[in-house]
Amino acid sequence: QLQDDLDKFIYYYNFKRTNQGYRLKGKIPYQKFFDGKRKYALPEPR
Repeated sequence: QLQDDLDKFIYYYNFKRTNQGYRLKGKIPYQKFFDGKRKYALPEPR
């Protein structure tokens, strides 16, 4: 039961809740993480 509740909270925290922080500008943490990951990704090898 505790693990189920924790899993639900973590899912909500990372995928549903908007963030009021200055740098996140209303995005959810998941979106911001992958936006930054694409921005700083290494180029694909040829």
